[in-house]
Amino acid sequence: MINRANKLYLEQIDRKIEAFSGVLPDSKPMGGWIEAVRKAIGMNMRQLATKMNKTPQAIKQIQEREKAGTITLNSLEETAAAMNMRLVYAIVPMETSSLSELIQQQAEKMAKEIVIRANKTMSLEDQKISEKRIKNSIKEISAELAENPEKLWE
Repeated sequence: MINRANKLYLEQIDRKIEAFSGVLPDSKPMGGWIEAVRKAIGMNMRQLATKMNKTPQAIKQIQEREKAGTITLNSLEETAAAMNMRLVYAIVPMETSSLSELIQQQAEKMAKEIVIRANKTMSLEDQKISEKRIKNSIKEISAELAENPEKLWE
């Protein structure tokens, strides 16, 4: 059962995620953030290399690793700091605007599977459930499942 502390934690994380709600998945510049920001502020690779105590070739490799998706968070953070920037990092839901919605969707999906499975069994025994009862059962079961989110991901 979701206790008060877990509910509070969920609400806090949802508020943090809300700050990223306007960020689109394809918002990363084609050449990567490092190259885009560096060029936008008028900093060449040599200048960034000097600030980071690296060679221009090392900066080129950092940019290439970012484009390839193989850069480390530490390297991104270090490079951002050298450009007077800060790294902002988050994991956000793909299809919803909050973790609460994600939990609710998963609970509803699971509840539908449970009710449909039960209805099939009952249909075989000639005890089919009405559509209204099916909807009510899904609603009841999903509410119960949402209160125990740790069971949703098995």
